[in-house]
Amino acid sequence: MGKGGGCMPTKNKFPINEPAERPVSQTDITGSEAEGSKKLRIFIVFYSMYGHVETLARRLKKGVDGIEGVEGVLYMVPEILAPDVLERMKAPPKNDEIPVISVDELVEADGFLFGFPTRYGCMAAQMKAFFDSTGKLWREQKLAGLPAGFFVSTGTQGGGQETTAWTAVTQLAHHGMLYVPIGYTFGAGMFRMDSIIGGSPYGAGTFSGDGSREPSEPELALAEHQGKYMAMTVKRLAQHHSLRPDLQREISRYLLSQEAYMSFRLVCKLWRSVAPPLRWKVVDHDHCYDQDSMWLLSLNQKDGLCTFYNPFRNFNCYMTNNDLVGCEIRYAKDGWLLVSRGKSLFLLSPGKQIIHLPQKTDNYFCDTMSFSASPTNSSSAWVIFGIAFLNLFQVRISYLRQGDDKWTSITTDNEVPFLLSCSSPVYFGEEFYVIGQHGDVGVFGFFSDGNGTPYWVIHKLSQQYSPPISGSCRLFLVQQDQNVLHSVVVTPQHDVHVYELDFRRNLIVRLIKQVKNWLFFTSEASSVGVCGMNVNVDNAVFFPTFNTCNDYTYYSLEDVAFKVLKDNCTDKTQQKELLNRVWIRCELTGN
Repeated sequence: MGKGGGCMPTKNKFPINEPAERPVSQTDITGSEAEGSKKLRIFIVFYSMYGHVETLARRLKKGVDGIEGVEGVLYMVPEILAPDVLERMKAPPKNDEIPVISVDELVEADGFLFGFPTRYGCMAAQMKAFFDSTGKLWREQKLAGLPAGFFVSTGTQGGGQETTAWTAVTQLAHHGMLYVPIGYTFGAGMFRMDSIIGGSPYGAGTFSGDGSREPSEPELALAEHQGKYMAMTVKRLAQHHSLRPDLQREISRYLLSQEAYMSFRLVCKLWRSVAPPLRWKVVDHDHCYDQDSMWLLSLNQKDGLCTFYNPFRNFNCYMTNNDLVGCEIRYAKDGWLLVSRGKSLFLLSPGKQIIHLPQKTDNYFCDTMSFSASPTNSSSAWVIFGIAFLNLFQVRISYLRQGDDKWTSITTDNEVPFLLSCSSPVYFGEEFYVIGQHGDVGVFGFFSDGNGTPYWVIHKLSQQYSPPISGSCRLFLVQQDQNVLHSVVVTPQHDVHVYELDFRRNLIVRLIKQVKNWLFFTSEASSVGVCGMNVNVDNAVFFPTFNTCNDYTYYSLEDVAFKVLKDNCTDKTQQKELLNRVWIRCELTGN
């Protein structure tokens, strides 16, 4: 047959001797403990209409299972033909003991053996449809670096024993997978001329003929050999498991390019777990954030090394960005960083998109800075705002509006004494809000007079705080939503008070005991409120603080105390705060 006869029916359905169980999901493996306690797994994924490919698959599994520390797991791909069509083609029922694989389960494997009958020298449509459904894995290259091989069934000697395999290599190439042919490693068994034997250097194979021919013992022996060969290959690739995770993390810190970082991740699942990919994007405020959404970012100015700490998973990941060498992060919002290097300023997205800003002069130095919206926000033009303390009754304000070719700087008088705090300004209701060390709030904006005339006004709020704020307290402004602004006050005794600031009704300052379903993330360079985060903590304030055991601490408003996310740590009293850190929202893609 021109299409290789791979669809010819067999007269006898081979019995199932080894029931295959659906494996336990490992999608949440994040370290060596999980990796070290489980066998390496090779998924044997196949489509078989009449049983020839399934028979090969079972013998491949026997070969895989024969290698210590490796196990084969049988899966079928979904059928796409209607039942009445299969009935007319006299296809026997599928074996219910072998589960049908889903696309999401592919990421759990350490290697693959894909099997299928031929259709005109190419894989059957059922297998091609399954590969076509893996687009979301392809977009994030989740299968990159995983080894894979093929085994086939054809109707005749010229029906595609080789072409069916090598035309399938394109599927692996686009996923970045490693094609593992068997070559002539089976030795004399591949040179026999005394009988018709399926298989090739591309992988095991069988001939179905008119459907009456079953896989021969030499063909099954080659399939078993391929299973062993793939298992040994996967095991060799996994020999790096002896390298301790702390050493792996240390290695990942010194990867000097994103290309090297990606190559590090391609080694195996374990190495991907200590160096997960970070995909940055402008934040959709309606999105529900999980434990991989908020990261504490620190920057090593000497080499541009960015360290991302996730408090909910309690691990670091690293990436070097040469554009950040010698830089200071001034502010972060919606996935963008405002970065300074000397007199130069630029906006940077972690996808390496850079917007260079006009250079400042010496008169444009700012103590704190902020910007209104990300450059990709099409709903409004962005404004960059900075403020410098001159004396108790004067500040210098610098701003740059989108489209300006130079900075504007103005020196303005304060109506009342005003001493800047360390907290960055917050853009709230088309104005920039700046909190002072005693709780007063300065507001900068532009009049709607057609000329965009700037204004600066100070709201005297310090007398409304109860308990009163001393000069040694640290204050942060946090926007809860479009209508509510909060000030977070940290006393020298490590007490934390949260106040709601209501500028709509006669400037009311109200002490609150809880922010139900909200988490506040505060730092000098950025503070943000997140609602409905999919974690086991809420009604809490997160600082860049760690205790003396180097465990992350947060403040629970419900318990009125600092706590640790790590249950087995007893030291909950002594905190040390890491300076020059910024909270940033980015999405951690799966391993």
